[in-house]
Amino acid sequence: MRGAVQIAKITGIPVRIHWTFALILFWIIYLVYEQSGNLQWQYIVWQSLIILALFLFVVLHEFGHALTARRFGVKTLDIILSPIGGVARLDRMPAKPIQEFWVALAGPLVNFVISILLIGIYLLLNPAENVGKLNLMARYVMNPDSNVFPIRFSQIDRLFAFNIGINLILGLFNMIPAFPLDGGRIFRALLSLKMSRLTATRVASYVGQILVAALFLWMIFFQELDPIMIFIGLFVFVMAESEYRSVKWETRLNQYQAGDCINEDFLIMTLPTSQEIELPPGTAPRYLLLQNEELTTIGAVDIDQYNKHLKKKGIKFKLDTVMQKVPGEVQETTPMLQVLQKMREADVTVLPVRKDGVIIGTIDLSSIEKLIDAKQ
Repeated sequence: MRGAVQIAKITGIPVRIHWTFALILFWIIYLVYEQSGNLQWQYIVWQSLIILALFLFVVLHEFGHALTARRFGVKTLDIILSPIGGVARLDRMPAKPIQEFWVALAGPLVNFVISILLIGIYLLLNPAENVGKLNLMARYVMNPDSNVFPIRFSQIDRLFAFNIGINLILGLFNMIPAFPLDGGRIFRALLSLKMSRLTATRVASYVGQILVAALFLWMIFFQELDPIMIFIGLFVFVMAESEYRSVKWETRLNQYQAGDCINEDFLIMTLPTSQEIELPPGTAPRYLLLQNEELTTIGAVDIDQYNKHLKKKGIKFKLDTVMQKVPGEVQETTPMLQVLQKMREADVTVLPVRKDGVIIGTIDLSSIEKLIDAKQ
């Protein structure tokens, strides 16, 4: 994903952080200033540690998905952290509904197991006293306006309460049956045992959208409108429809191969990508394919992007400023789903297509979209 920087690689899975994650620091500073009236570094450090702990549990949650998917032969491209949470990007969904069920359930289970372990450790520290404090924690969760939490709890108590609580919240929240939450995928997997994946996705997406509508009505009539909950609700509502469109795409793509929507308007050139170039007058291919001296295609240039740079940079500029690195080529008979999967893995929008050892065209996301729209 563009804008994400790799910060680690664990069990072969890259962990990336999106640049927007830096916005959290400004949010923390704002909260500290609003609460205390000044920027005390101790509070900033404490709030930062809380956020880091939260995202550590998010990462563990995503590794639950990733490692379970690996057991079913599904590769995880990466795990990306952003201000709105984390996502494990799988190269494809598991083939069987029961496999999708376990992959989706694995994330919340990680958080529930962490909560249980933390409760066990907390009780071992002081069994006689901490049983009562756990009861107070539960009472505080049920009634946050009570004063039992701030009066009776030490810093250690608060630390355990936060870590136990945040894992329970992450687990329970993700079990809500609405896309893109894990609960929506669990619900879809169970429905898929009795109906087609497309129908199951439509039903699951409707349920998620109904829950969002119910949430909005509840806030309107019984609570104040919460901007964060409105944002989450709208996000879930849009993603539910997006998930259905995505599965509908995949269902229809199963019927086609790469050769069904190739674009024959292309030009092949062999030259270093760092070389400045000027296309011949009157040449206006859709894509420019770049090959190395071994005649291996290494990149593709969208001519629309080329022309935009042409206006800014003048007649000549280096091609690597607009080139997409091509992760290989596909055959004319390659199933369309495999083409799309390869594009997602490499984060590109175009691939060259070969037939009998010769490049006969390109295939891109827009041509795939046009094919699907034409068959509706």
